[in-house]
Amino acid sequence: MRREILTAMWIITILVSIPVQTAAQGLVGRLVLTVQDTDGNPIQGVSVSATCEELPQFKEHALTNKRGKVTLAFGDGTKVYVLKIEYEGHLTMDIPFKPEIGKARAETVTLVPTSGVAAAGGQAVVDSERIFSAAEKVFNEGVEALQEGDFQTAREIFLKAQKMDPKMAVVHSALGTVYLELGDPESAIAAANTLLEHEPENPRGYRLLYEANQALGNEQEAEKALKRLSKLDSGGDTATLVFNEGIEALKVGDRGAAKERFREALEVAPDFVPALSALAVLLINDGSFEEAAATAEELLTLQPDNTKAMRIAYQAYRSTGDTAREAEAFERLVAANPSAAATEFFDDGIDQFNLGQTAQAIEDFERALAADSSLAKGHYYLGLCYTNTGEGDKAKEHFETFLRLAPGDSDAAVAQEMLEALGD
Repeated sequence: MRREILTAMWIITILVSIPVQTAAQGLVGRLVLTVQDTDGNPIQGVSVSATCEELPQFKEHALTNKRGKVTLAFGDGTKVYVLKIEYEGHLTMDIPFKPEIGKARAETVTLVPTSGVAAAGGQAVVDSERIFSAAEKVFNEGVEALQEGDFQTAREIFLKAQKMDPKMAVVHSALGTVYLELGDPESAIAAANTLLEHEPENPRGYRLLYEANQALGNEQEAEKALKRLSKLDSGGDTATLVFNEGIEALKVGDRGAAKERFREALEVAPDFVPALSALAVLLINDGSFEEAAATAEELLTLQPDNTKAMRIAYQAYRSTGDTAREAEAFERLVAANPSAAATEFFDDGIDQFNLGQTAQAIEDFERALAADSSLAKGHYYLGLCYTNTGEGDKAKEHFETFLRLAPGDSDAAVAQEMLEALGD
């Protein structure tokens, strides 16, 4: 029989399977676009939209942030999309883009102001080849090599682009990625630090520092980078990274660190279900009943049919003595899954019965039968409990019901003997 509400080992075996990149993220191709002016300065507030003639319902739209960056996601890698880039006082650009599912591409475009641009037939025109600088064109060649898995070639090309334009931050990010793939975390750290010199709040720099220091076994530096990353990046897979750190802490028995990591993951992504679920389990098992209830209720706002969260909420309210909330939680659990609720309370009753806590066992078995009156064993154990409390009439009633529901049960003979002993 179950001896703990939900064990820590359950978290490990079930939740550790979540990878650093979430399943949803693995099913899309991403474009990380940087928009700059002709002097190479990022432009904030640029409208970037993506449409597809073959997918009329598809439309992605976002505005560039203060670093001139925007990220768009595409779910079909077989289609060609059109990016429309619009900013007041500058030429509107329409650029075709074909994503690669499961990968992210970094591109940079330069917006040209409308003033001083030659016009033809009243329409402003610009040669699309002028979008990329010479260094950017070389960089894009490196991206192609990277996507093909040719990391050595990508490294050489990115180093060439770096020499051409040392201020191009994205090339340092790309080099960091390549160095990690090549098993050179020290160089990845150097690339990340150079990236952060140019862009001190670039989450990618801290992500590289985290992964490189992890590879080197520098746990303190990795943790420092992860905490900084969680403050800067509320999107992407940062929450999953922090969550997995919690799982690792749990695997070595550090429950305090695990709870801290799960809370950090929720600071990054408040609706991150795996962290809410794992935290609720740890809290209920550690006796932090009020926080466990609050966490379970928060999980239920995201997943109203989550019976595990319902069970945790019920156990927490029951443990705090909040009888009104306990009753509500019980009704909610029974309504969601009567059979599961009955089994849950029956198991709790067995635990209490074995501990000699007869009054508590009676309450649990009664709850089980309230959820499922056909649970034969519930009647059997209630018969035993009421026999122990000297309430013979109640004991006889439950033994008789048990024999009617399960005449062939292995405990039927014991129940019959108990009835005979109780007499009329």
